[in-house]
Amino acid sequence: MERKRFIQYTIVYLVCFGFLSWAVFVGNADDIIKYWAASGMSHGMKIYREINIIVPPLIYVIAAPLVAVFDSLLVIRILNALVWTGVALSLHVVGQRLKISHKIIGFFNLAIGLYAYVSESFYYGYNMICLLLALLILSQLLKEELTGKSTIIIAVSSILMVWCKHTMGAVFFAMTVLVIWLKYRKQKRFWRKVSGMLVIDAGISAGFLGYLLSLGVMKNFLDLIFGGMSQFSNNYSKAILFIDFAVIFGGVCFFAGYVIYAVKKQGGNLSELFETYREHCLVAFWGIGSTLFVYPIFDAEHFTPMIVFFVLLLSLVNRRNEKLMFRISTLLFGTMVITFLTLGISNLFGNNQLSQIPAFRGLPIQAGLEQNLLETEQIIKDADKKVYIIDKYAMIYSAAMRENHGYYDFLWLGNTGGKSPLHYVEELLKEDCLILMRTTSGQESQWDNSLGKYVKEHYQIRKDYGYWTLYE
Repeated sequence: MERKRFIQYTIVYLVCFGFLSWAVFVGNADDIIKYWAASGMSHGMKIYREINIIVPPLIYVIAAPLVAVFDSLLVIRILNALVWTGVALSLHVVGQRLKISHKIIGFFNLAIGLYAYVSESFYYGYNMICLLLALLILSQLLKEELTGKSTIIIAVSSILMVWCKHTMGAVFFAMTVLVIWLKYRKQKRFWRKVSGMLVIDAGISAGFLGYLLSLGVMKNFLDLIFGGMSQFSNNYSKAILFIDFAVIFGGVCFFAGYVIYAVKKQGGNLSELFETYREHCLVAFWGIGSTLFVYPIFDAEHFTPMIVFFVLLLSLVNRRNEKLMFRISTLLFGTMVITFLTLGISNLFGNNQLSQIPAFRGLPIQAGLEQNLLETEQIIKDADKKVYIIDKYAMIYSAAMRENHGYYDFLWLGNTGGKSPLHYVEELLKEDCLILMRTTSGQESQWDNSLGKYVKEHYQIRKDYGYWTLYE
């Protein structure tokens, strides 16, 4: 891409994605988790022990130093805008190598950004960073030669993806190795380049492992990655769980079908595919990876990688119809965006009283959140024991009610010290404490339900507060 056009697109994307990042309501639990964890790390709290996060530490390691300097959720929003801008620009690079119009890529980028915003999943997350890294890898693998520079970019991107999200990262890493073997194994100095890639990967991984060892949380990290929280599902209903896996299965079949189709039409074997169907194969491989490990939550942040690779692959079905394919796709996204945006735009500049809190300053606040926080704070003040909160938005209380931090804690993805929430609640039976549980919520999950069932079996109701129930 020409430097002038690159600068123009960068400015446009930074402005658009910066505005969308700012416009996200404070009230999204996934959004506030990133700030809460980064803030805790910047104040000396240990991840996987005092901060119970469920993915490798990369996204928090990036955010923590910035939050330490500028203690505001705006830091996380800025990082989000930068990641989305990086994804958008990477799509232009990949699109150019696939001979896709820059205008079509630009329209698609803005459409998918708006779609993520209106579906309340436009936040700094590991899936979008994985998508950015995958596109960087794909841009290098579309080149004819595997150069030293390409090897370094691929090595760093692939291993950082693993340290961003171990499931998706591991699959993309394996696919990267497979594609490199199939495509470049006959080139000169192939083994030297691959060995250099693995040395870089080992060095970066050693750095992260050393960091975790220095914190003394290696066991907590391994327990989490290889078990830990897996007994809990974060889906909202069995119906959505079924839809999730149906979409994932369909996506895998679709992308795998392209590989089989290419092999059959070529009349050769898998190793010969890249001679005439290189683009089909590469995009299909990454499409399989993005659908295999989107993680079963039905929202745009998790499914965006799959959507991106799906649309890239559509452009390859028929070169003469690539514009039509992209326009159909973006028209569908645009229709959804306009519908949701029309319903939600009136609330954008709603409740702003909480925006004076340092962490939330200058950001739009979700309607009703202030009353929820004030009600919660009053219940905690009236209680004569430490209160543990079970609620979808418990992270927000930590940022908004810091003066009461010694009197409450939270259990939803909270301070569980690397244990599962249910195990943590079992240990609370030994304490003389109270549990405050949200009884009416539009976003209850099986996780909440499992905890709620256990609390009701082992604790007695102390008082009902309408939306809240206090147990002892």
